[in-house]
Amino acid sequence: MKGETENSMKLYTPQETRRQTLINSTIEKYDEDEYGNKYTSVNKDYDERFWIRVNGGKPFITKNNFFPVTDITKQEHLQSTEYSMITKEIRNKAGEITKNSETELEAVRDLTLWANNRITYNSKYSSAVLSSSEILQTRSGVCDEYTNLYVALARSVNLPSRVVSGIAFTGSEWVKHAWAETYVGNKWVPVDPTFGEVGQINAMHIKLYSAPSYIRYIPQDTKTSEKVLQIEKKEYEISLEKKHSLSSTELAPKQPFQLKMNLTNKENTILTPTYFVQTTEGIKVMNPRKIVLINPGKTKEVVWDMIAPYGEREKYYLNLKGPKTDELIKLNVNQELSAEEHSLLEIKDVFTHKTDGGVQIESTIQNKGNKDLESVELVLEASELGEIHRSLSIPYGETREVNFFFPKAVGEHNFELKAITGNRTTSYFGTISVEFREQEKENLLISTIKYLKQNTATIFAAITILLIIGIITLILHPYKEGPKIPFEEKEEWEKLMNIKK
Repeated sequence: MKGETENSMKLYTPQETRRQTLINSTIEKYDEDEYGNKYTSVNKDYDERFWIRVNGGKPFITKNNFFPVTDITKQEHLQSTEYSMITKEIRNKAGEITKNSETELEAVRDLTLWANNRITYNSKYSSAVLSSSEILQTRSGVCDEYTNLYVALARSVNLPSRVVSGIAFTGSEWVKHAWAETYVGNKWVPVDPTFGEVGQINAMHIKLYSAPSYIRYIPQDTKTSEKVLQIEKKEYEISLEKKHSLSSTELAPKQPFQLKMNLTNKENTILTPTYFVQTTEGIKVMNPRKIVLINPGKTKEVVWDMIAPYGEREKYYLNLKGPKTDELIKLNVNQELSAEEHSLLEIKDVFTHKTDGGVQIESTIQNKGNKDLESVELVLEASELGEIHRSLSIPYGETREVNFFFPKAVGEHNFELKAITGNRTTSYFGTISVEFREQEKENLLISTIKYLKQNTATIFAAITILLIIGIITLILHPYKEGPKIPFEEKEEWEKLMNIKK
C-alpha cells in the first residue's frame, strides 16, 4: 500500500479475522479506532507491505437461527444512518423480500440476491456515495451503493449489519471495494451484494476495516495505490459432492427445460456456495445466479429454469460455474422438432418510493413462457388516487420494467397491479405510503449541517460581501425619512377605529 498525502491520515491495514490472517508487515506500531480496526498514521510519501493468508472456502457458520429475528442484539448495527437510511419504503421492501425466509441465513441470501439483481453497476458513481433511499430511485451505482442498500434492508428486519472496506480482485485488477458483514448465529458473516455472495465470498477480498456506517477516511488531497505483488493460490478445501443433469437430452427450439444439480455437504459447518450459469446467446435463463444454503450432512437440489434457443447455430453451450466447478455442457437442439407454446407472466418485483412532486411505483414483469407476448395490458388501481393503464410487448424469456406515477397524496393507499394477457391475469397487491416522516426531517437536518460544514468558507465569504455592499449603499445613499403614509402614526389609526383612551 503506497501513496502521497499532504496531511497526516489513518492508513487502515489488513485486519485479523476468521478468514484473514496477517502473517507479517513492514509496520512496527499499530493503533486501533473505536471499532477495533488496526491502522497506522502516515503523512507525505508512504510505502507499506503486508503478507496475508485468506481462506475463502469454509464460512465457519455453525448456527442458523429462525427468522424473523426474536433475540435482538447489536443495537448499534441496527440503526438508520446517513448512507444506510431505513425508510418506510425500505422496511416494506425488506419485509416483502424475506416473507418466505425461515432462517436468518435465508433472509441474508434473499436480500443479497435482490440487491444484486435490482442494482445496475455503473462506474459513473465511483466518485459519489449515495444513500439507500437515493439508490432506490437511481437503481445504479458501484459497490458502495450495493452495500449501503443491503445494510439498510438487513437492519430493517433486525439483522445486525456493518459496512466493510478493503480491496478485491475484479478478474483483471485489484481495486478498492466495499461489502458487508451480517451477524448470524453469533458470528459476523461476510456478504458481498455486488458479487452476489454470502459466507463463502471470494478469497480475493482483503478486509481493511469495518464500521456501522460508511466512512470517508481518505483526505481529498491523497493519492493512494493498493497493489498485490504476489499470489499463491490453493484449491478450496471443502468437501462437497455434486451431480448435474438436464431434464431433456434433445430439445426443440424454444422448449422449456431445466438444469438440475444436487449438492451434498460433507463438512461440519453450513456451506453457502454461489453457483451461476452462463450461456450461448439465444438460451434464456430465468435466474442465472443461485446462493445455496446446505446444512452439514444434507443434500440440496438446485434448479435453473431455461428456454432452448431458436436459431440456426450448430452448437449451444451452458457454462456452470461455482466452487470446484467450471463445466461446459453442450445442448442438443433439433431444429426439426417443435415445442408447444405457452404463456406465463410473472410480476417479479414492485416497489414504491417518493419522488419530487409525487410517488413512483416501479415494476418488473417477466415473460417466463416460450411465446412472444405482443399485447400485455398493465392496470394499476390505487384507492383514492385513480387508475393507470399501460400496454407493452414482451419477448419470450425477457423482462420489462414499467413505472407508474401518482401525484403526492399524504397517507396510505392500497393498490393492485394487474398484468393481463389473453384470458390470464396476474395480480400484485401493495400499499403506497406518502408522508414526511421524522426520520426524513432528521436526515434533512444532517444533510444541512453537513453542507454548512463543507461550505463554511464560501458561506462566510458571501455574507461578508453582502455586508460590504450594504455598508457602501448606506454611505452613498443615506436614509432619509420619507413622507408620512396614511395611518402611519398611532393617533391617526386610533381615531379611525374610534378607540377611546
